[in-house]
Amino acid sequence: MSLILKSKVAKDVVFPKIFYFYRMERSGQQWSSFVKKQKTIIIKRIEKYKNVDTAVESLKETRDLSHYQYYKSNTVSKYLLRAMDKIEEGTYGLCDVCKKEIPRARLEIVPGALSCVVCDKLKKIGV
Repeated sequence: MSLILKSKVAKDVVFPKIFYFYRMERSGQQWSSFVKKQKTIIIKRIEKYKNVDTAVESLKETRDLSHYQYYKSNTVSKYLLRAMDKIEEGTYGLCDVCKKEIPRARLEIVPGALSCVVCDKLKKIGV
């Protein structure tokens, strides 16, 4: 179940179809409720990673920190904080790269998503 994009840049890059299905209008009660729910999830995750940040400081001294924990505390928390900024700006759900809507399915899976699947995949392959 995949979709092959046919453009100069994204030729032959395969992406899951699920991200292209469920879109919603960016205005109205349904979108507002969705953003509030996402904000709650993001706040909980930020709090979780704040505790990890404290642990990171103490673990740096003993060098007993997994790469995954380090990634979560340093990288993911930055994305979550940026997502909170986007909620406050009213731009949550818009790709930072192409400025198009990020499908709701992607935001549900990755609440701190700052880019759409296409831009994210292109960044990962170095385009």
